Amino acid sequence: MRLRPETEWISFQKAHVIEDDDGNVVCVVNGGIGEKALEIAEELVDLWNEEHPPLRFEEIRRRSTDLMTLEEWLECCEDELLIDDDGWGYLATKTKESNISISPSDRHHFDFPEWATHICWYNK
Repeated sequence: MRLRPETEWISFQKAHVIEDDDGNVVCVVNGGIGEKALEIAEELVDLWNEEHPPLRFEEIRRRSTDLMTLEEWLECCEDELLIDDDGWGYLATKTKESNISISPSDRHHFDFPEWATHICWYNK
């Protein structure tokens, strides 16, 4: 998410527009309150980006991780062979590891993206 570089006029008022990576408007901060509006808009962008870092992939580190299919990982979690105290995982493809972490207790309320076919598991 980012702040558009130009102040825009919306309904005859200056406004600071926050947009997502595709250019869709996410939030508009009324610019009528002066420099404070710009500060607020910048803080909102920073907070969002801290909580939602951009998706990145890197090569899987074979020596320090167990690569398993998503189905295998879910089964191990259901059978309590893997619990939160055992370690943590990252969503992955067959060849790349993402920066999205997951723990066994997250599996019930996690919306797995289509590309996430594997989990890189790191034991403590």
